[in-house]
Amino acid sequence: DEGIPFIICIEEFLDYMIFYLEEYFRKNASEPEYSQYTDAKGKAFEEMVYGITKGLVQESYHTLYYHPNERQKMEVDVVYRDKDNIAILECKSGTFNIAGLDRDELIKLQIHNKTKKAYKTLRAVTQYLEQTEEYNFECENQKIVGYTDNPVCIHVSMYPMDFFASNVHVLFPEYLEETSPILSLSIEHLVAMMLDAKTKDEDIFEY
Repeated sequence: DEGIPFIICIEEFLDYMIFYLEEYFRKNASEPEYSQYTDAKGKAFEEMVYGITKGLVQESYHTLYYHPNERQKMEVDVVYRDKDNIAILECKSGTFNIAGLDRDELIKLQIHNKTKKAYKTLRAVTQYLEQTEEYNFECENQKIVGYTDNPVCIHVSMYPMDFFASNVHVLFPEYLEETSPILSLSIEHLVAMMLDAKTKDEDIFEY
């Protein structure tokens, strides 16, 4: 850098480039362009989560719909299933960066902004599964039908949030679901758990 040598820490360098480029684009793109970018990013992240993990579970589906009542049609991103269990994944790609935030309330606001939509979606599907005798999800021309009294609901984040995820219900008591807890995991930790279970020949739901 102007004749001064330095060492790149590749993880920090990648974080810097991702956040720098996103902030640059956000400031310089038009509102429709930025909206198009975030939509494409979200869709690509869902497809990545599904693509990486679909071979690690018995059944995996991407973009399913259910009807909590006659008027509503709700979407879920990814579903894992076997004959006895079901897991619902809500994938969120919103940028999460707390660098430079020096007050707890600002950090808490950033966390809340990046988790509230996922928890709202997963709470709604949990209520649907609790209230229906037989769930019915639609995926293109397929219908996924079954029953569960113990669903697994996971908020999958594109950016690492694991350092606070086990305490998110302490920060936001309204998030706590005692009967069917909602988990927050980064894509890295989700894949690591699934690979570990696969390597040990363990059922992922038991794991």
